[in-house]
Amino acid sequence: MPSTRFDPDEGKPYGKCLTCGIDLATDADAKAHRTETAEAAHAAGKNSGHGTRTLNAPRAERIENEVDSLVQDAYESFVEELQKLVNGRHITEAEATTAVFHFDGFDEAWRKSLED
Repeated sequence: MPSTRFDPDEGKPYGKCLTCGIDLATDADAKAHRTETAEAAHAAGKNSGHGTRTLNAPRAERIENEVDSLVQDAYESFVEELQKLVNGRHITEAEATTAVFHFDGFDEAWRKSLED
């Protein structure tokens, strides 16, 4: 059985409206509130409705966020190490770009780093 590390806090709402301050019990409630307030805002000639903040995400969302963070860390570490090879003149930027072409996601991280 997995640990409770990623479990939401029992009895606490999913989130809160940043504009009117109401508690939102679930993600669906938050989406509905944003939709309703956006529709009302547009009808009144305004650009946007209320924003919400997630305070107590469900387990799956917490796990997905953690995994996303791990993947982003891996991309950043990969780009740093590859850049060291290029900066040390062990390989050229073109050689690095060719070599990472077959590694889905990493090629995009590398190309993005070249744009920065």
